[in-house]
Amino acid sequence: MRYKSFRIQNFKGIKDTTVTLQGIAGASVFAFVGLNESGKTTVLEAIHSFSPEKATGELLGGKEGVGVPIKERVPRHLISDFTGGVKVTATLSVSPQDKARIAETLQNEHELVVDAASFPDEVIFAREQRFESGDFKQAYFTLLNQILVKKKKQKKWRMPDSNEAVALRDVVFERTPDIAYFPTFVFDFPEEIFLTDRGSEVDQFYRRAFQDILDYDRRGHTIEKDIVRRVRQEKMVLPWLQFFTAWSAVDDKEKIQHVMDRASSAVTKLVFGRWNKIFGEDTKNKEIVISPEIVEGEKRGQDGNRYKTNEHDVKIKFQIRDGTRRFDVNDRSLGFRWFFSFMLFTQFRVARSQEGSRPLLFLFDEPASNLHAAAQQKLIESFPEVARDEHVLAYSTHSHYMIEPKWLEQTFIVTNRADDPT
Repeated sequence: MRYKSFRIQNFKGIKDTTVTLQGIAGASVFAFVGLNESGKTTVLEAIHSFSPEKATGELLGGKEGVGVPIKERVPRHLISDFTGGVKVTATLSVSPQDKARIAETLQNEHELVVDAASFPDEVIFAREQRFESGDFKQAYFTLLNQILVKKKKQKKWRMPDSNEAVALRDVVFERTPDIAYFPTFVFDFPEEIFLTDRGSEVDQFYRRAFQDILDYDRRGHTIEKDIVRRVRQEKMVLPWLQFFTAWSAVDDKEKIQHVMDRASSAVTKLVFGRWNKIFGEDTKNKEIVISPEIVEGEKRGQDGNRYKTNEHDVKIKFQIRDGTRRFDVNDRSLGFRWFFSFMLFTQFRVARSQEGSRPLLFLFDEPASNLHAAAQQKLIESFPEVARDEHVLAYSTHSHYMIEPKWLEQTFIVTNRADDPT
């Protein structure tokens, strides 16, 4: 399935607008061009709120994973007295293969047969949050198409009842692409990343990115099974000093390092390979090194304070090795750090999606703003490699270097009417 359009109503400063994502120039890449404060970011946030991919949804919306928090979506000038709905309506194209899999799932899991003749080539979902006098009241999620169904032994097609309508909606929605939104702050690459449940939302976001790296070589390695479990197994739940004595007597640290070495090799090949291809820099003597470190465990109590625990924490650091020298990723230029993060966020996710997970709509806010003009122009050449198969990439920019002439028919001009004298 692919997104064809989004209609956005009453989302922050957007009263009512429709964004159409139908590729014309052979690449599923779309640009939103406009001045600062024109509303480009709001458009991306609204699209993301329809179906936020888990990591980026939690990054913006906390544990709820909804993207922009619901209370922050109401029109800002009506924040205290808005009554109405904040609504995003998505239209998606459905392939014959999608229809067949949806029908199979409904029959196997819900004993529900779908009328193929009433199953359209486009499905429309509406996600709405209702407010009254500025207060959130209720959320609605609806499949707007009328698709006929019946039970196996029934002869006539009919409209689904309320429970069947929910099952039909959810099974169809499971086939829709996830939407991953990357605000500018996630490209400030952290010096270290906790692999346990310690740290901030950014740590949690980068943990998922690291899991994508582990998934890349299809060995089945996971953060929990192959790293955290070894540090927190029952015989290692000890006070900090006793833990070190016990840890030195087992070979688990070598097993963890082996996982890190495989991940380092994958990142080196992908990131430096792409950097060399795009920017023409010889990187044959450079490699990415991912180093683990175990630190004394901490937990946050109900009072908000942190307390020592006998379950210890694991964190990792990404470094660049150039011969005998090592540099933190943050020691490199802003441009390299942005490109490095961009590769982590996209290439490994695309590879994972090829293994059967949902396709992705990537949304980037002001990408490559730290790259010089020539590098920006070269970078957009890599966008079609991300937006291949069923994946789509959209981005906002105010740089004319980030506009590809052959994609002009897929470029939107974003203006803020409040600032427009006409």
